[in-house]
Amino acid sequence: MNIELTPRELAEAYLAQLYDQAPPSTEMPFNAVFLWEDLICEEPEKAWPVFLELIARRDDDETLEQIVYRLELLLSRHWDAFHERVEALVREHSRLPRFLPDEALAKERFEASEATDDEIVQAYIENYRLSADFQRVEELIATEPELALPLVLEIVNRGQSYGFDSFDLLTPLQDLLRHQGEAVIDRIEREALTSVMLRRCLWRIKRHEKNTPPEYRIAEDVWRRAERAADGTTDYNSDLPEDVRPIRLSEEGERLISSWFEFEQTFWAFSTVWEITCGDPERLWTITKALVTAAPDEATLGYIGAGPLEDLLSGYGEQFIGRIEQQAAADAKFRLSLAIVRQSGMSDELLPRVKNALGDQERYPN
Repeated sequence: MNIELTPRELAEAYLAQLYDQAPPSTEMPFNAVFLWEDLICEEPEKAWPVFLELIARRDDDETLEQIVYRLELLLSRHWDAFHERVEALVREHSRLPRFLPDEALAKERFEASEATDDEIVQAYIENYRLSADFQRVEELIATEPELALPLVLEIVNRGQSYGFDSFDLLTPLQDLLRHQGEAVIDRIEREALTSVMLRRCLWRIKRHEKNTPPEYRIAEDVWRRAERAADGTTDYNSDLPEDVRPIRLSEEGERLISSWFEFEQTFWAFSTVWEITCGDPERLWTITKALVTAAPDEATLGYIGAGPLEDLLSGYGEQFIGRIEQQAAADAKFRLSLAIVRQSGMSDELLPRVKNALGDQERYPN
């Protein structure tokens, strides 16, 4: 839809949408966020006055954070044309340097760096290895508040040591409050008195709660107490302690916490493989073969079969079936992975060829 708005009109529409004050869709038949981001990417000179309008209107932490996110998008797409303007804007604003300090405006932050196939493969397999412990943390949060609470508090406590911020750390805390709020809120209130990062996470949860369907939100009385425990703290009006002193947990607890952080740090590989699936089937084929070669056991081979190999056959089966048949004939590990593939989006014509490629390898039942 071709929509022409003045910078002021787009800024007003953006703020209305951001704070759920937008008029009915019949009056605003467009998404102001998407429209502004499209301008940032495609017509940045038209997007720049919107930044100025927004900054002139509001300087609360929530709005400034949204503006900064899109300033970073602008710099990642149009560094040469805009970095001097952005740097001047930050210097001239009383609070923006807190959001974008000098090191956050370094050019290398906005230069694209693509992972190699080997890096993707290693991180993808490591991420799968850690997934059982990661899921165990989620299970404890859902079912065992006494065991989950110290894990979640220590994840929040240690987060800055791993380079994590409140955005990276909020999910286990939010899930714990959602599933076990009554059982844990007393301790969380007490811990928040001395933990800056915990208060930051409680602040960060606020917007997430707002955008969560009502049936999945934290109980209202629990959330009122949690919001009070945040005590007005945000990422931008508080300083974290220089040293973090971890509280030693049980051997299992230490393993689960370590796995949780390492899983989060390697999850990028899963996301990267999915992006490749959507746009680069030749590279997906290369990475899938490398994953099979690197897989240390049958469980990992099954994970690869149910993931990128199944996606390859579902999305690009006709293009790759010949190569898949050849690879299966020469590689026993590949056949083990192929045995897990379900039909999914694969055509009926391809399915017999996949079965034949397995030879004597038993196929996972569809």
